[in-house]
Amino acid sequence: MTARRYVMSMILIVLTLTGCSGQALDQYEWASFPEYMTVNEEIQGNEYEVNIDTDNDGTRVILFIDEQGIERYKSVFIKSEERVIIVDLQTDEEIYNERL
Repeated sequence: MTARRYVMSMILIVLTLTGCSGQALDQYEWASFPEYMTVNEEIQGNEYEVNIDTDNDGTRVILFIDEQGIERYKSVFIKSEERVIIVDLQTDEEIYNERL
C-alpha cells in the first residue's frame, strides 16, 4: 500500500469513528430532540450555538457555546433512561439530572 493510500485510509477510519462529533445543529434539528424543551427551560439553549459532541445508540452529548466561542453548558441525554443531565462547564457543576 502506498503512503498516500495509507493516509487516505486512516482519514476515512477517523471520520467513521467520530461520527457526528462536532456537528452544529440548526434550530429545527435541535427542536426535534426529546431533551430540547427541558434543556431550553434550564439554560435558555436557544441563546447558544448548539453542537453535537457525541450521538450514539446510548447517549447524546450536546455542547452549548456562547458568542465568544466559549463552551458554557453540556447536556447529556441517556437514551435508554430518557434522562437529561446538564452540566455548567464554567463551574463544573451538575445543574439538572432527571428523567423526562
